[in-house]
Amino acid sequence: MQFQPRIELSARQVIGVEALVRHRLNDRYDADTISRHFAASQRADVLTRHMLQQSISQLLALGDLAADWSLTLNLYASELLAATLPDLLWHMTEQAGFPLSRLILDIQDLPDAADSARILDVSNRLFLQGVRFAIDGPGGNYLEMERLMKLPFSLFKFDHAFIRGIQTRKHGPTLLKAQTFQAQGLGLTVVAEGVETQDELDAVTQAGCDHAQGHWFSPALPIDELEAWAIGFKSGQI
Repeated sequence: MQFQPRIELSARQVIGVEALVRHRLNDRYDADTISRHFAASQRADVLTRHMLQQSISQLLALGDLAADWSLTLNLYASELLAATLPDLLWHMTEQAGFPLSRLILDIQDLPDAADSARILDVSNRLFLQGVRFAIDGPGGNYLEMERLMKLPFSLFKFDHAFIRGIQTRKHGPTLLKAQTFQAQGLGLTVVAEGVETQDELDAVTQAGCDHAQGHWFSPALPIDELEAWAIGFKSGQI
């Protein structure tokens, strides 16, 4: 398991991490192999429980350094069909001493229309417990945005495919700024993922994005390397 830090741009400080599964293959880490396997076998919930347990344990071991950090876990919409999920997450976090208010669930896909009512019920229960939700931006589709806003999302994310080379694309910075303004107008915190260059960082900063993550700051790291990186970042050495 590895963690990628999320940075608050205005204060230039780490405010959270995203937990990611990494499969080592030929000295490279495959970010998606394990997740795809569990999703295909319809046992994504098993992976989610394991990741939550392990990531909470590792974050708490960092002590004061990570005391205020949020933890983002990737979740498939189908996992929100389980009516027992709110109780399960509450018991796991309560036992570990990790407030649910520090947990962010990043929904990886859109729910089927037929499942929307059940998913809305479970997500609202989680939201009332303090859990926050994140969703990738729908590319400016107003009807899609309206549909998404029926769910209790708190964070609106631009993925790496949208951010990559944004400053070089015709109308790229304008679209970025417009969608950022729209999302913030709906009360959402805007996160730019996949920031890999100074030009991309400048673009998301000028567009008014609230948070950013990506290789420009740090790749996903094992917890011991993350600790060393975070100490250096906090001290201004990185």
